Amino acid sequence: NILLPTLHVRPSAQATPLAAANLKAALPEKDRGKTQLLDLYLSQSLEQMLTAIKQNKPDVVAFPLYLWNRQRVLALAKKLRQWQPDIFLLAGGPEASADARRVLAEGGLDAVIRGEGENAFAALISALAEGKSFHDLTGVVTPDSPLSSAAYCENLDLLPSPYLQKVLLPAAGDGLLWEVARGCPFDCTFCYDAKGHQGVRPLPMKRLEKELKLFVASKTEQVWVLDSTFNFPAERGRSLLRLLLKVAPGIHYHLEAKVDFIDRETTDLL
Repeated sequence: NILLPTLHVRPSAQATPLAAANLKAALPEKDRGKTQLLDLYLSQSLEQMLTAIKQNKPDVVAFPLYLWNRQRVLALAKKLRQWQPDIFLLAGGPEASADARRVLAEGGLDAVIRGEGENAFAALISALAEGKSFHDLTGVVTPDSPLSSAAYCENLDLLPSPYLQKVLLPAAGDGLLWEVARGCPFDCTFCYDAKGHQGVRPLPMKRLEKELKLFVASKTEQVWVLDSTFNFPAERGRSLLRLLLKVAPGIHYHLEAKVDFIDRETTDLL
């Protein structure tokens, strides 16, 4: 049994376990059926979180790890180890990618995944199921292995959509997080969106259109677009805005833009 808990700030329309859902969607169908998502919140005590996890009777627990939830998640991992010494504990996300060694030590984890986790996670789960070694998998770091290079999805066209796979089910009147591209054209020292791979890789437009149609059919009200600078290059931003206007103009969107690249046509579309 595989459990993917996400520790959110609070219950809200933005509390979408998108990273965990991406991992589940990337698994083969036989593994998806034994994989569950779990939403946790900072208002819960560690004991309440532990109880929620225990109820799922997991053999593998994988946490998305961010700067703001790192301390709580790794403390929770230690309690899980005390509860079940042979449980396999894994973390991924920005903190695990950028600070793998210390994350492993602080949480007493079995492994972390550096970089984009879908393919690395699927390979790791396959290795665990078959009793094979996973120490040489790209992106996977263990206490005894050298620091692996970060995993990187070469072809985003091949990644399944967690929404179209029905791993995430949009709810009427609710909001959600929506990934339209990966990466960032900039490399600011205070930010990790570029993840060491400068440049932007848009997700396929056909996939985005299908997801938007699903959001409309589900009566989704708000969408947070996860793109560091949706309007760079400017034409990419304009293409996205044209798609929103064509397919789902009634949804309230949250977009992050860089003012330097807002031109008259982009302003008119907005």
